[in-house]
Amino acid sequence: MYQPHSKDYAVLTSARPQTQTVSSHYQNENNFKGCSSLYKDSCDTKNSIASEIDLECHDTLDSASADLEMSPPIWKPKDDDFLQIVKEKQNSYMPNPNFMEYNQPYINPIMRTILFDWMIEVTSEFLMKRESVYLAMNYVDRLSSIVPNIKKEEYQLVGVTALYIASKLDEIYQPKISDFERAAAMGYSVASIKIMEKAMLKHLGWKILPITTYNILNWLLNQWDSYITYHFGSQVYNNPNDFKNLPNDEKIKVQKKYEERFITFKQANNQSYMRFRDIIHVLDASFLDQRTLRFPPRIIAGSLFYLMTSKFFKNSKYALFLHNTMFQDQDCLQLEFEFACRAQQFIATFLSSTLEIDNLEEIYDSATFLMQYAEIDFTYELPMVCKLQSKERIEQHYEEFLTYQTHNPAHKDFVENRMKCMRQN
Repeated sequence: MYQPHSKDYAVLTSARPQTQTVSSHYQNENNFKGCSSLYKDSCDTKNSIASEIDLECHDTLDSASADLEMSPPIWKPKDDDFLQIVKEKQNSYMPNPNFMEYNQPYINPIMRTILFDWMIEVTSEFLMKRESVYLAMNYVDRLSSIVPNIKKEEYQLVGVTALYIASKLDEIYQPKISDFERAAAMGYSVASIKIMEKAMLKHLGWKILPITTYNILNWLLNQWDSYITYHFGSQVYNNPNDFKNLPNDEKIKVQKKYEERFITFKQANNQSYMRFRDIIHVLDASFLDQRTLRFPPRIIAGSLFYLMTSKFFKNSKYALFLHNTMFQDQDCLQLEFEFACRAQQFIATFLSSTLEIDNLEEIYDSATFLMQYAEIDFTYELPMVCKLQSKERIEQHYEEFLTYQTHNPAHKDFVENRMKCMRQN
């Protein structure tokens, strides 16, 4: 049976009988019973000769090289230079989290919530990618941090122009500028959008390629699928190829259990897709709240991943750790705490390897903040692109399919209610 590479993640297994070696067999004098006296005499003679020969090995083995040869390879993230880029960019592209209080007397956090929700909706309607709206939201917040006294009637113009700039960078099929004019209900002319574009680029110093929180999170989800497959993918029925030839009824049953226990985000199956949408729902909703700006993108991505993955493991009753053990078909409530600890350590090790978050206290405050957004009712309405592309093409380009923005109107109402409650308190 496959065992995870690290002893910290080894699943509970029944005690295996110790394998008796050949040398231990002949060291046991009881094993001579039933042997001929000639054989026993021969063995005695060989032992006598061996006792006169120095069989001790006097060579020393370098412990470091021995550990290297004996230890299994350690999982490492792909694109290991990505984290270095994040560290280099994130601080220089971060808005001032207090710009509303010190810089903008004419707009408020609720207006920002309404604008960003509208920008997400436009991105969805225009079949734009999720990265585009996160670039645009970064532009709006950074401009608001730099340029004081933005008027209320100019705020939507800033938002639609930010989307127009972002679409030039991230979209293969970029919407026309007249499309953005119509999206704003003809409230701003093409000329005014072009004028605002020049002003925004000047104020932003042409720094328009940030590493967004979505970009970090999306990279993290890809790495996680690799990480969990590395540690558990060799176990029986933890790979779809293991059951693809089963009879149909049995295959459906095994497939369902596999999807539920194997916590992934980017695989082309229902459970994986729902997990991806859940974590993106929380990210989208949290970005409607200005308080998210208190935390760097790396911390938001790491804490959101930790929060939601812990939830998914709990909902699965830690079935991945129970799979192929003596406990997999039993009620293991008494072992839930132990498996919860294993899952937490498994996730923590991953975050250390990918984002260099070596202490979970580093993400405690942000995870606590994000927890409220995990309470939103999630929806799984498919992106608008599904109405225009065939099922076959979407299946062939599944990774691209996941990048299209979706819109949930409940996010805005939820955030607005939270803000109103805060004001009353």
